[in-house]
Amino acid sequence: MAECRDRTTGNCTREREDHLPVQCVGEWAKEKHDFIRRYIEATGGPRKKYASKGSGGLCYVDLFAGPGRAYIAKTNEFIDGTPLIAAAAPLQPYSTLVLCDLVDENIEALRVRLARPGGAGAHFVPGDCNAMIDVIASHIPKHALSLAVVDPFGASALDFATLRRLAQFARMDLIVHFPTMGIKRNFAKPDYDKTIDRFMGTDTWRTDVREPDQVVRLIPHMKRQLVALGYAKDDEVREIEVRNDQRGVLYHLFFASKSPLGNKIWKSITKTSATGQREMF
Repeated sequence: MAECRDRTTGNCTREREDHLPVQCVGEWAKEKHDFIRRYIEATGGPRKKYASKGSGGLCYVDLFAGPGRAYIAKTNEFIDGTPLIAAAAPLQPYSTLVLCDLVDENIEALRVRLARPGGAGAHFVPGDCNAMIDVIASHIPKHALSLAVVDPFGASALDFATLRRLAQFARMDLIVHFPTMGIKRNFAKPDYDKTIDRFMGTDTWRTDVREPDQVVRLIPHMKRQLVALGYAKDDEVREIEVRNDQRGVLYHLFFASKSPLGNKIWKSITKTSATGQREMF
């Protein structure tokens, strides 16, 4: 995969689709996308009920949206990215999509791929999501029932203050990619502790995590940080492991909701993996 992936954009250097860029991903991306897709499908009923009240709207936010489609080199397979998964939400579509990406060609690809008659109103925000978070927030209806997917390539790409800003919305669910392996790989680099501070929004982890093999101990610190933003109780901010072909932990996927129903739905769907394995977590 490394041979066909641009290190700057994450997009394929060889494969394109319909003359538009695609993101180069590993096979494990299908599992992550499956959880997100199933959560969006399972919350169709609550979205419909909320929409029937005639207030607030329904909003999907993607801070690292990519070009909308992805390519798995190992299986020679093209798959939908999270923005297209959200745009196809069944039962009750989102009324607003807010999509941010640092790469200009990704934003332009999203404009083309989401230019559908009758589709959700889409706002495209080019640039660093951390620098553009107030612009992103300005497109989110104040009382909307919202879901934000936060899927950075690595810890250096996300500032916890960005999550703090999203959490100011009363009905904002979060699905956050926690790059466990990436943090472990970079842990010993000079000043990387400052990168972790920024990503975590705290330096309290430093007393617990002193070596790369202890990186998993960051997990409870991140849970406490999300709870401090108003997301349920500590045992209801949930994380799941996503592993590579060698069964090594690539990253954790955090879910946080201020709604007991949201937590219940996430707990239910993550009992089954993308391959049908039961009671994974």
